[in-house]
Parts: sequence; C-alpha cells; structure tokens
Amino acid sequence: MPSHGPASNAIVTGSVAQGGTVSDGPALSYVLVNVNSDILSKIRTVVPTAFSGTLNDRNPTPFGLILGPGDVISLTIFESAPGGLFTPSQVAGARPGNFVELPPQTIDREGKINVPYAGEILVSGRTPRMVENEVQQLLQRRAIEPRVVLTVREQRSAQASVLGEVNAPTRFSLNPQGDRVLDALARAGGPKYPAYETIIALQRAGRKAQIGLAELVRQPANNILLRPGDTVFVSREQRHFVALGASGQNGVFFFDSERVTLAYAMGKAGGLLDERAEPGAVFIYRVEPRQNLERYGMDLPPQGKVIPTVYAINLRDPSGFFLAQNIELQHHDVIFVGNTTTVDLAKILQFIRLGINSGRDGVELGQSF
Repeated sequence: MPSHGPASNAIVTGSVAQGGTVSDGPALSYVLVNVNSDILSKIRTVVPTAFSGTLNDRNPTPFGLILGPGDVISLTIFESAPGGLFTPSQVAGARPGNFVELPPQTIDREGKINVPYAGEILVSGRTPRMVENEVQQLLQRRAIEPRVVLTVREQRSAQASVLGEVNAPTRFSLNPQGDRVLDALARAGGPKYPAYETIIALQRAGRKAQIGLAELVRQPANNILLRPGDTVFVSREQRHFVALGASGQNGVFFFDSERVTLAYAMGKAGGLLDERAEPGAVFIYRVEPRQNLERYGMDLPPQGKVIPTVYAINLRDPSGFFLAQNIELQHHDVIFVGNTTTVDLAKILQFIRLGINSGRDGVELGQSF
C-alpha cells in the first residue's frame, strides 16, 4: 500500500537503543466526549480563572496607602498658638497660621524617618494617619497642642511594572484606590497587537499566571486589583490549530479573529474531501483541565490535573453543523477527519486494476517481439 514514510518495523529494528514498553492499548490514556447540546452548554459555561483563581488576594479590596522604604514624605506640624516649639512668637506673625513644614525625607531601608524632638519613628507598613497620630503623641508635652499632617511626595514602595509588547513600557505608582490589570495596560499605551494575539502574564510574589487579553476582557473576574511589586508582561502569541486527515487541506492554520469555531476552521481548511471523508468521524484533540471534564459527569482516571480529551462530532446528523458553529477552538487544537470505510477497498481495487493493466501491457509487449 502507498506510504508517506518508513514502516514501523523498520524504525524499531533500525534503532540503536530502545526505551519504554509496547502495549496493545493506547500509548496515552484519553477520554472521548460525544458532543451534544447538553455537552455544548457545559463547554460554554467554563470560565477561565487564570488570575482570579490563582493570584487573587483573599481580600479583594484596594490595598490603600501604605508607606514603605523609598517613599518620600514630608511632615507639617501645626500649633494652636504662637510661641511654641516650632512657631516662635517672633516668626508667627510673618505668615498666616502657626505651623512649620519639615524638609522632605526618604524612608530608609529599615522603614524609619527622623522627626526633630521626636526621634526615629518606624513608618514602614503603616498608613499616614497612624504616623500622624504617633508624632502628635510624641510632641504633646513639648509643642502647643500639636497637630501633624503627613504628605506623600513620591511613592516608590507601591509600584507595578508593565513590560513586553506594549506601546510604552512603564513603571508606575499604584493608586491607593486600586489599579486593575487593564488599568495598567492602559497606562502603558495599550498592546501592540490585536487582543486575540495578546497574552497577559502577571507575576506576583513568586507566582505566575497568564490569560489571553480577549478572555480577560470577556471575563471581568480576571481583571483583578494589582498589588505592590506586581509585574505585568505582555507578549504576542499567534494561536493556531492543526487540520489532519480527510480535510481539504492539511496543515497549521493561524487564528485570524478572536473567536474561531469548528465550522469556520473546517471551512478554512477546505472542508471535507468528498471521496475520502467520513462525516460521522470528525474529532477535536485537546488537553483539558480535569475540572472542566468533571462538569460533564464522566468517570475520569483517578490521577492527572490535565487529561487528553477527544471531542467527537457527527456531521452526518444535520444538526451536527449547528454544534460545529458553536464549538470554539482553542490554541493547539487538532482537528482530525477520519476516512470512510470504502477508502481502503478503493485502494485495493486500484492495485488490482494496476496489476491487470500491467499484465496486459506485458503480454502485448511479448507479442510485439
């Protein structure tokens, strides 16, 4: 029979070393899902939880304004009357109000600042209001009814970075009211490539998760609040699917839109070959997270967070095309169209005809001599 490569026994006997075992069953265990309307509805309800399920804090509220090493702050000290520690009587009348503004200070590595007549104060990890109250208490016996106002001149401890395929990579101070992933992307001038080709990766405290920008927009739960020290990395990934078997064209095809359905992909690959394809044997090969398959109520193998899965779609059923219009492909999916059972018979008959024709040609050639 015709072949596109060497026979399996030639590969086995020609090797210099062998490993693994040979069995009669499949080399890799997989599950088969026959797609119907019920299965389709459950596929649609699967929500990616790349950020919300992996990196989201237990407290999903803005982190607030917390001071830290590197922040530049200044203190303004008010007194209720002139002649106090910070507002001598001869100076008080030169300006409205009894106050003095201390020079800006950078919080040191130990998280401390130095306040005249109050000494070193630990401010890292505390809010401005907490620091104001402590300074007021320390100056209570020396100043006249002191009141303190802390101003953050430059916030360096609560910053996040946006890098990669964006128009303006940046490092910025987080808004105490809360900056989300899409806010950070906007600060960096947006992505360079379309949403369906853009991957957003978020690194936080040694953990990492990623999601497509299109999915991030469609699933607001993944647009989580950023935390100090977060890094958002934007990259381009051209998603693709592979078409094999009795399709009009075999090969690798890149997504050209955000949503690519099975029907669209089969049309792009040239449809089904009329003389070879079995419409009842259209399959999608995919590696699925275990929790997705559990939604189908299937008996799954006891181990494995991801499970090789084959989705079967019967296009001999007229309603199968409606299913194909609503099944969205994923990156790395493989579409395989099986041959009809008459293909092998046709090949055999073709060889018989070739043999008969060759015999006739040989007889005619002998008679000519």
